[in-house]
Amino acid sequence: MNNVTLGGADPRTGQRFAHCETMGGGMGGRNGQPGISGGEPRGAGRNTPIRGGEEMPVAGNTWLHLNAGDRLRIESPGGGGYGPPEETPHS
Repeated sequence: MNNVTLGGADPRTGQRFAHCETMGGGMGGRNGQPGISGGEPRGAGRNTPIRGGEEMPVAGNTWLHLNAGDRLRIESPGGGGYGPPEETPHS
């Protein structure tokens, strides 16, 4: 599960705003849980702020301030695999 809350003030009006976004993680969204029918577990999500072209690694559960022009890369891993990898056809 990946939850992101963005907020601030509109520079034109000063009106405050907040936006909450939740991205799913499949099968309950818990890291380390096995996939379906023997599938591999899901990976971990990651949020990476980028300021002036430099990535700023942050902890999995954190609060941070973004400035105008900063970017936030959101990586959501989805769910785990289906079936044992050795029995899964690869394309």
